[in-house]
Amino acid sequence: ARFLSAGSKSIPKPWSRERTRSAMVRFVDDYLYLTTSEEEARTFLSVMQEGFPSYNCRINGEKTARNFSLGHGDAGADESGRNLWVDESGASWLRWCGMLINAETCEVESDYSRFEGTTLLRDSISVPRLPGRTLKSKLCYALVFRCSNPLLFDTIINSRATVSKNISLCFHHCAMRLECLLAGTQYDLPVIEEAIEGALWVVTRKYAAAIKAQKEQMQAPSYGGYRNRHVRKIPPNQIRALGIKAFLNVLERRRQGKDKVVERLQRMLKSSNEVI
Repeated sequence: ARFLSAGSKSIPKPWSRERTRSAMVRFVDDYLYLTTSEEEARTFLSVMQEGFPSYNCRINGEKTARNFSLGHGDAGADESGRNLWVDESGASWLRWCGMLINAETCEVESDYSRFEGTTLLRDSISVPRLPGRTLKSKLCYALVFRCSNPLLFDTIINSRATVSKNISLCFHHCAMRLECLLAGTQYDLPVIEEAIEGALWVVTRKYAAAIKAQKEQMQAPSYGGYRNRHVRKIPPNQIRALGIKAFLNVLERRRQGKDKVVERLQRMLKSSNEVI
């Protein structure tokens, strides 16, 4: 279970109203409870911890995360009991169903932390008998899955910078898959170029579809003051530049055998006329 209480300094835009607002979502047995009332968050956590003893049903304390203080007991123990993930910049994040939710702003990012320092990505990739025919489809299908979460591109929950970061992270994960594939098999340059172009097109299309769906949803009365709000989109050429930059950052780290690909990406980035 995950619990988020938005304090006065961290209330995200859709929640910034005087009256208490709460929402609970569930994926299988993993709950996420968001509220503007810290008191309600504590009460709900207490109820979930008590559970239903007669049915032997209660939440797992080791997997429970929260962004608020319980207000009693040892301060150090209370801090360690939050089970938040802290990134290199010192920001605290709450993990939930493959997503990272900022403990201060409630902005949403994809959770790629489980791939750090592991061979999970490499171990999940298979090479077919005719690898050149499937390189593009392997990259594109992986991106379709990574871009399927509309929260990543939501401009009400997230700032424009966070949306750009989510796009970059999608491309970065795809570039790492490409690096793994190139390490074990030789591909012709045109085949690699076609695969990268396909990846750039997939993310651009998925982003455009997410923004269109968001605009349609914002016509609903439940959006209140956000109805008909102008959504500042990231232009396609900038999405393309973000993708090229992500592929460059990954492939340049171990450039051996990839010189032609890197040089081609450098020319593509230069021609995009975008500064990242």
